[in-house]
Amino acid sequence: MAELQLDSRLRDDGWTVLTVAGEIDIQTAPALDVALQRALLTGDGMVVADLSGVPFLDASGVAALVRAVAGAQLRRGSFRITGCTDFIARLVQLTGLGEHLETGDDLPTASAARFSRPPRDRASPRLWLVRPPV
Repeated sequence: MAELQLDSRLRDDGWTVLTVAGEIDIQTAPALDVALQRALLTGDGMVVADLSGVPFLDASGVAALVRAVAGAQLRRGSFRITGCTDFIARLVQLTGLGEHLETGDDLPTASAARFSRPPRDRASPRLWLVRPPV
């Protein structure tokens, strides 16, 4: 099994771009989770995850993305994904995650006004995390 490749860089506009390559599954999702949380602590807490090198994402990967959305909200930052395959785009739609984050086609799109700095006084979008009954 191939390792997950993660590369993070802080751009001049304050966005941190996390480039991800490889399959995201139960074995590799913890590394993605750590990288996303570290990226949220970099710069202004504005992160774009480039998933163009990700052919597969399972439930543990979706959970890492949900935690990134929640982390961005707690820090009054922003988390977005770009470069999704049709499979990942469909998974994001089916899980409802798409209602809580923006997606873009590619990084040039992501660097334009569409991904401009979010206003700091905006109300955070709602994110519901359901806990199992005790």
